[in-house]
Amino acid sequence: MDVNQRIKYIRENMNSSQKELLEKTNINTSVMNRIESGERPTRDDGLIIFAKIFGLYTDYILGLSDTEKLNIGN
Repeated sequence: MDVNQRIKYIRENMNSSQKELLEKTNINTSVMNRIESGERPTRDDGLIIFAKIFGLYTDYILGLSDTEKLNIGN
């Protein structure tokens, strides 16, 4: 699974609509559609935003690690 597919997969598994994610990221609909469809690569700053919103490691979103959640406070 590539990064863009993983972003869509994570969003759907968190029961978040694309509209909800758009509001949190301030990305327009067209750009988000192209990101999720793989027509546009995810920029580094976008990856960081997605990681913060989802509460996940960027390495997990990139498919480099199986460790998902940030363990803040442990």
